[in-house]
Amino acid sequence: MLRIFLLLFLLPVPAHAWTPSLMVSGGGACASDTYAAVDGCNGALPGSSIPAPGLFNGGTGAVAAGSSYYSVRPPWYVAGVDYGVGPVGPFTSVSTLSTPGACGATLHTSYVQIGAQSGDCTFSGYDFSPDVALYIDNTCTSHTLTIYNNKFQGDLSETNGYWINMQAGVTCHVILKNNSFDSDGCQWWSGNSQMTADVLVTTPYFEEYYDEHLNAIEHAVDMSYAGAGAGTFIRKYNYTRNVAYQKIQNSSVVHGNPIIFDGTGNFASWDEEYNVAIQAGTAGDYSNVGVCPAGSPINAVPGGGSGLEYFAPASPGVISSPTISRNTLIVAPITSGTGLMSAVIQSHGGTGTVTSPTITGNYLDQSSAGAAWSIDQITGTPTYSGNVLLTNGHSCNPSDMSGSYCP
Repeated sequence: MLRIFLLLFLLPVPAHAWTPSLMVSGGGACASDTYAAVDGCNGALPGSSIPAPGLFNGGTGAVAAGSSYYSVRPPWYVAGVDYGVGPVGPFTSVSTLSTPGACGATLHTSYVQIGAQSGDCTFSGYDFSPDVALYIDNTCTSHTLTIYNNKFQGDLSETNGYWINMQAGVTCHVILKNNSFDSDGCQWWSGNSQMTADVLVTTPYFEEYYDEHLNAIEHAVDMSYAGAGAGTFIRKYNYTRNVAYQKIQNSSVVHGNPIIFDGTGNFASWDEEYNVAIQAGTAGDYSNVGVCPAGSPINAVPGGGSGLEYFAPASPGVISSPTISRNTLIVAPITSGTGLMSAVIQSHGGTGTVTSPTITGNYLDQSSAGAAWSIDQITGTPTYSGNVLLTNGHSCNPSDMSGSYCP
């Protein structure tokens, strides 16, 4: 079982380059890791994949044509770079899932359904590929449901646009840990105006740790909670590579967000730390997992996109005092295609309220974004500090911008 760290340490973040003395392998020894208590290294499962081991100088493994990439790096061990993310096999085939099965699950033609729970339950070790989804219905109203160490892979058009789909009215506590989602984003999705995401969240109580999201056709996680109560959202140590990977046929509705909040509910607690989100081209991609064939580069996000959108509530939704800290956010083509999105960090375009966020110690590459920050929807007293450019180590807070970018 993973060790889950829910402690918040606002440690100072140096802007200079730093190389750990030991690059770990799937949760191995975390020697000389100043941030070991909080950065996820000690909690990663041995044997999990490390999809981008060469992202920083001092790393091991190819990045693009055998070269290293960033000379500036965060001072903590980074998910998917220094330690593994996602599941450790082998998996039980989902076709062998019995009825009632784990957590009362029932198997249908193209999905597994989970409902009411009599107590806390863990659903783990299943391979949902190809093209099988998990559906959580609205009888799941109490206890904790943990979705752990599962593999979801295939064509989202076969799963109604979601790998994990929560029905409106779900209120049980849902935790995702060590799952892999590969949406085969090379596929074309013909859902027209329907939004798609790896995970559609309607519960007010959601946590995600050590998951990997690869090639999502649109979003990785869509927070669509619309209840009246104050929700809790925690997301740490996750690796996301390439959202809105290929154009949806109705391109005017495509957006690309690792996280989007388009619900109308309220969140009293919102915490995102030590996550990695990379928007980059395909040819020579540093991840060897789920890469589209040559000749299928990532598209510029049509319809304007929504950037790496970490919050954008719909009215009358309120996110109170969220924390976005120590994340690695990259909008940059590596060798081909484009990673163009409207902003690296964004709260823009919704009609709800984000009050007094704390956004500190994030490492950014803005080189193929429309802007570094787009934050015209924030109220209260925001705190921005220690945000740094991966490309040159310069400070990149909103006050540092010259025009749309940080110098």
